[in-house]
Amino acid sequence: MVGVTGWFTASGGTTGGAFNAVAPARICDTRAPETGSSSDVAKGVSGICESSGTALGAGGTAAVQVAGLAGVPVGAAAVVLSVTAVDTTAASYVSIYPAGVARPTVSNLNWAAGEATSNLVVVPLPATGNIEVFNHMGTTDLVIDVEGWYS
Repeated sequence: MVGVTGWFTASGGTTGGAFNAVAPARICDTRAPETGSSSDVAKGVSGICESSGTALGAGGTAAVQVAGLAGVPVGAAAVVLSVTAVDTTAASYVSIYPAGVARPTVSNLNWAAGEATSNLVVVPLPATGNIEVFNHMGTTDLVIDVEGWYS
């Protein structure tokens, strides 16, 4: 069985609803950099990605700046992200949603303790260009890559 979620128009446009692919770019990586290496976390991000080495704890919510980074313009309607949970300490989930709205009752990514799990997520962007990330249980490091955006 195949379920259809949606469809895309030609990319590169600025008219409403056009999908604009970008070369995958990391905007968040909470893992501590290896000794002697530089962090590849994008500069200027907020919340959990302000500095590396800060995992998201149980019940924790953090803001992540998206617009203005990795080819996502200010004013983009939504963003397509590859989100990966690594170094997980408990079975849990994350919910990813626009900053400034109530946390939804659904998850975007679920895992068992010790698993590394990823998922592709489409998140609407508010005027601030920020998203919120909520972790239910345990701690997890997160890796977030931009794959594209919607005008």
